[in-house]
Amino acid sequence: VISGALEKVPSNLRSFSGVGLLGVILFCVTQFVTNIFGLERNGFRAWILMPVSRRDILLGRNLAIFPLVLVQFLLMLIALQWFAPMPLLHVLATVLQLPTAYFLLALAGNFFSIVSPYAISASGMNAANAKVVPVLLQVFLMLVSPLLLVPAVMALGAEILLAYYGPGLAWLPVYC
Repeated sequence: VISGALEKVPSNLRSFSGVGLLGVILFCVTQFVTNIFGLERNGFRAWILMPVSRRDILLGRNLAIFPLVLVQFLLMLIALQWFAPMPLLHVLATVLQLPTAYFLLALAGNFFSIVSPYAISASGMNAANAKVVPVLLQVFLMLVSPLLLVPAVMALGAEILLAYYGPGLAWLPVYC
């Protein structure tokens, strides 16, 4: 029933579901990325006292999280492609959009991890001594994280408009 209804949607418009999937993945991982030292409790001191540059520590943390995000994204993209197939070039372009969007989010997450960190209690996943400002900053970043996809949406929209208004230019891949 679901796949029958989705097949009626034009394939170009189904490509927006891939960008929407990117937004969902970024929204889900935002809290984890914005408090990258919160689960370590006193381990943060060890990171700071190591003879490694802080830039390399943050880059390593972001690169360690990325495969988890990539696997989650690819599994959901395969399911999306099963139920609402998109053009192959749009699938590849959506996969290429993930690293860009994730590392932009990681950049903002690094800033918020440094400016407004908060500890996570050892007994559960709730914040220990939660303060209002760090929580509000993380909620703000969660609400703003879909804005990282504006370039992808604009490129896909430009390709669809170009194919609609310039039929001779429908072959031109703008969304890549």
